[in-house]
Parts: sequence; C-alpha cells; structure tokens
Amino acid sequence: MENLPSQLASGHRARLFSSLKISNKERIATSTVLAVFRIIPELLAELIKDIGVRINDRTVLETYTEIGVTKNLKDTADRPDGFIYIKNRNEWTSLVEAKVGMNTLSAEQVIKYVEDARSNNVDAVITISNEFTPRVDQSPLDLPKRLLKRVRLYHLSWRLILSTAILLKNKSLIEDREKSFVLDELIKFLKDDSVGNKSFSMMPPAWTEICSDASIGSRLTNNDQRISDVSGALVEEFSEIALNLTDHLGVDCTAKIPNSYKTDRSAWQKHIAKTIVDKKIAKCSFVIPNAANDLDLEIDLAKNSITVGMELKAPEDRATLLGRINWLLRQLKEPANIKSFVKIRWRSRAADEYVEMSRFCADYFKDRDPSTTILSFTPMMQIHSSKIFNSRKNFIVELERLVIEFYDIHAQHLKQWTAKAPKPLENLNSETEDN
Repeated sequence: MENLPSQLASGHRARLFSSLKISNKERIATSTVLAVFRIIPELLAELIKDIGVRINDRTVLETYTEIGVTKNLKDTADRPDGFIYIKNRNEWTSLVEAKVGMNTLSAEQVIKYVEDARSNNVDAVITISNEFTPRVDQSPLDLPKRLLKRVRLYHLSWRLILSTAILLKNKSLIEDREKSFVLDELIKFLKDDSVGNKSFSMMPPAWTEICSDASIGSRLTNNDQRISDVSGALVEEFSEIALNLTDHLGVDCTAKIPNSYKTDRSAWQKHIAKTIVDKKIAKCSFVIPNAANDLDLEIDLAKNSITVGMELKAPEDRATLLGRINWLLRQLKEPANIKSFVKIRWRSRAADEYVEMSRFCADYFKDRDPSTTILSFTPMMQIHSSKIFNSRKNFIVELERLVIEFYDIHAQHLKQWTAKAPKPLENLNSETEDN
C-alpha cells in the first residue's frame, strides 16, 4: 500500500470488519481494536495517558495490521501484529503484539520486536494479552534492561481495554453518535469469546502450600519458586481489583505503587514477595478519586485473614475523647455488620486497639481517661477463614467481594476531617481606643 510510514515495508490500515479467516482470532482482535483506536482516538488517549503521548483533535493517528518492518534483522516470517502511528509536532510510533485467550506473551518473540523497533527507529512496543499488570508501563515480561534504553515496552490487558471503554461510555465522554455506536460494539466484542477476555480468577497451586506453611510458622525464603508464583499472582489480582473498583464506581481507580516500582513490575513483585517472607502478609492500597482516603487491603497468610479499611485522621477541633468518638459515629453505616471493626491509633505508645463496630460507642470508652488523645480511626471489614485460604478460587471470590462490600457499606460514606477556615481577629485597636 502507498504512503506507509517509513518504518514499514508492508502493511494494511487496520479494519473494523476484518476479512481474515475466523480461525485467526489474534489478527481479527488486533485489527478490530486498532481500527477502533483510529475511529475513537479518545480510547487510546485514555489508555496511554500516563506515558507522555498526547492525542487531541489535531493529532494524526493511523493504525496498521499485517505489517512488515523496513529492516528485519533476523529476516524471519515472525512479525508483529500491528503498528500505531501518532503525529503531533513530533512522530511517535509503536509496534503491537497481541495474544488472545489463554495464549501468553513470549519473551523471545517480544525481544525480537524490541530489536526490530530499535533498528527501525520505532519508539515503543505495545503488548496486548489477558495477562494483568497494574500499570501500562509495566510488562508481564522481565526483559533485559539494556534492550529498553531506546525502546519503551508497554502492556495493555484486554480486560483494561474493556474497562476503559466502559468508563468512557459511563462518563458520556463520547458525544459523537457514530463513535458511541462503535464503542458499544467494541464492548460487546470484548465481552464475548472473541479474545477470551478473562478476569483473574484463581491463585496458583503454590498458594495453599504457602498459606499452610505460614500458618504453622514455617520459615519462608526469597529463593522459593512458590513465593515467586504467589507474589506474581498477587500483582495480577491487585490489578484486577483496581479494574473491579473502576467498573463498580465509574471512575478511574488504580493500585497505589511506590514510585521506584512504577515502571518495573518485577521490582513490585519482589517487594510483595519480601513482605510475605518477612511478615507473612501482602498489602496493597487503591486510589479512588474523591474518596476520604486510599482503600487499604491487607492479606495475612499466617492468620488466614483479609482486612480492608480506610484511615481517617481524628478531628483536631474536638478536644475530648467523647467528641472524637461521636464524630466518627455519625459516619458509620450498618455498624451491626459482623465483619466490621474500627481500629484506633492512640497518641500514646499504647498498641492499636480493635473494636467491633457494633460495640463502638461512647459507653465503651466511659472508663478511659477523657484527656486521652486518638490520632486516627480506621473503619474496616475483616474475615478470618482457613477454608477460604485453602481454596485457590474461593479466596479470589471472597477477596474481591470484601473490597466492594466495604466500599458500599462504609467507605462511600466516610469524610476526612479538615480544619475550618480561620475567622478574622477582633480589632484590638478599636477596643483600646474605646477604653
């Protein structure tokens, strides 16, 4: 075809309705989603908003499939599934490699495409599969860093593309009638078996073994492959929980990751593995726009418990213990829920105190020193069950259910204390003159 970008020797513009054989699901799925990116640039813009590439009304955006790069180093028949061309003031390009269903990305194949990208001055490689990562700039693959100095590697899960499309639809950000129709069709396409779109649904076989070892106090080690399997699964599950919250609330919710781990999935996974080995726990926080605070999740493998909570700073304008207790009580809904507790952090060196929410009231603290100061409250929900932890599938079901249940019952009603604006001081000079 004519007018191909200089990086391509061959290719076709991505088609919404592919003429490929039905057996070639990967190419059909790639062609469809790349065609939708061209028709609805807002979708691609939302997906890659964190990587520094902007798309607006004046952006030139083209997408191609069945491509061949100009310089094919290894001269093999193996070639990327697609290509994205974006031009604002400068050009930005990316090769695309997609897998559908249970097919997973191959490190060897992606390394070849990274090398092809480098040889052809392509800026990035985007992979798409049913593997989960918490951020677009994290890859499920751990490639040598020397390969990624000039070429960036990004990853989109089919689940993320679906969730983002639903988010755009729910926010009514697509006003054009034709675009809205195409977006609806994409959502239907991604929901059926065309790409085998799946949620993370089961922990690996090592999960029950690690939980059993943790519960009896066995020593865990960093070089245990089972720890790597479990921590890798938790990275995917935390990513899935963020998408669940996004779908449930209609706002963009994300897993909160330390800055040093944001572009390195393996570093975050190793951090999770270390906390499992050292403390027998795994933690993750989730950022929910306009919520009172981050939603905190803790999984205690030794105690077979899952805890979800949201910390609130105690109000500084309530001088008494009773005043602070009543401030929180007004925010608690359904306190009789048997899974609900309040964690109290004291200003003193006293240990954190956990109180069943059904018993949390002024009378519970009537024998305490009224001048005792509370630093913060954490409404939470918690479940303890070895039966749940002994089931690789049921653990995921109950974990995801608890997160949503906590938000619906408690988190959505919580408000963080903020100091009131200062009032003007009285005019002391006028008082002096009057005297």
